Amino acid sequence: MPESLSAMLDVPVGLENRLTITSSRKDSAESFGNAGVDVVATPALIGFLEQAAGRALKPYMSPDEVTLGTMIDVQHLGAAPVGAAIDCTARVTAVDDNRVTFAVEARWNGRTLMKGRHGRAVVDGARFFRRLEEMTSEG
Repeated sequence: MPESLSAMLDVPVGLENRLTITSSRKDSAESFGNAGVDVVATPALIGFLEQAAGRALKPYMSPDEVTLGTMIDVQHLGAAPVGAAIDCTARVTAVDDNRVTFAVEARWNGRTLMKGRHGRAVVDGARFFRRLEEMTSEG
């Protein structure tokens, strides 16, 4: 993994970010290939939780840095219909250099839909994309 631009992120353990995302058809299990299942899909919920975690880090990043998911360990515990407003929470539980671990949870109507852990790394964006391009051109 590329190194961070900053020597150490100054992200406080306990930092929490919450956001509400209203799901749409593109978030349905059916749109992910599970025909006839018109509920919010597991990959969509994971994406919502990643957004909550990534947005928590933005104020602590330089403009040249990007955040990348490095780990996801979640349980999908409940269903929500397409169109549901999903409340997402990401709370920092550990910071190790440029890597941040979060406790994440998605809820709807007071019920837990998904919970677990998520890891992100903050890296130099130009360096990351340059390396990706080099790997792509190597064929």
